[in-house]
Amino acid sequence: MQPRNIRRTSRRRAGLALTCFLLACSGSDSDGSTGHFVARHYALSPTRNWVPETADHKQPQDTPAMVIWEVTQFPPGTQPTTEQRRAATKLIQDSMESARRHGWYDYEKGLADGFESVQRDRLHYVNEEYLFDGRTLDPDRPEYLMYNDSDKTLVGFMYFVSREDERGPQVGGPYTVWHYHVFSRARCALRGLLPVGMPNSEGRCARGEPQFASAEMMHTWFIDRPGGPFSTSMGTVHPNWRELGGEQYLDILPPDENPPGATTPEENLP
Repeated sequence: MQPRNIRRTSRRRAGLALTCFLLACSGSDSDGSTGHFVARHYALSPTRNWVPETADHKQPQDTPAMVIWEVTQFPPGTQPTTEQRRAATKLIQDSMESARRHGWYDYEKGLADGFESVQRDRLHYVNEEYLFDGRTLDPDRPEYLMYNDSDKTLVGFMYFVSREDERGPQVGGPYTVWHYHVFSRARCALRGLLPVGMPNSEGRCARGEPQFASAEMMHTWFIDRPGGPFSTSMGTVHPNWRELGGEQYLDILPPDENPPGATTPEENLP
C-alpha cells in the first residue's frame, strides 16, 4: 500500500499574562483573511518566514525525520480584530475552566478519563473518543492534554481537527496558528489522525494507513511561554526567559532541526 497523498502544504497558570498577551495588542478591525501561508517552524528561532502555500510543501523531505510547518490564512503582519482578540481570550479561559471543572489538573484524573500517552511521547496524552467525535475546538472534549513530564503538571490542551484534510479554525485570527508535521518516512495513522506505528518493510500498516503528514493541531498553553498561549514551540522554557529578552528559551530537538546560524540548547544555558 502506498502512502496517501498529502493534501495540504505541509504551575504557574498565568491567566493574567495570557490575557495581557491577547488583549494588549492593537490592530485594525478589518478581517485580513485570504489564501493560506506556511512557515517552517524552527524551535530556536522567534522569526517566521511566511510564504504562500504551494505544492512544494506536499512532498516528504529527505531529512530530518520530521519537520513542523505552521499554517495560517492571514497574510504576514496582519493584526487581529477586536472580535478575534476576544475569541482567543475566551478559548484560553474556557479551556482552563474546563480543565478545572473536569479535574484534569490532577494527572491521575486525566488518565482515568481516558487520556493515554502517545507513543514515546511523554507530554501529549490523547483521548481517542474525543479525537474521533467529529468536534473541533470543544474545551470540554479536547483531543489531547499536555502534562509536563517531570512533575505531571497540566500545562495545556492540544486541539486537533476532526478530519485529515480539515483546516484548523482560526477563531482568534492570526493569534491562533495551527501546525502539522511532515515526515521523511511514512507513519501509520488511524483515520489519518491517530499515530499507531510504522509501516512494515513492504510499506503496509498493521493498523491504520500510511501517511507522510499529520493532520493540523494547535497548542493552547495554560502557562506563560515565549510566543504566547498558542505557541507551536514545545520544550522547556528557561524560568527567566522574559528577562533574557524573550528569545532565550530551550527547545529539545535533533541538531539538524536547528536553523542555519542558530545556537544549540546547550549554548542557550545560563
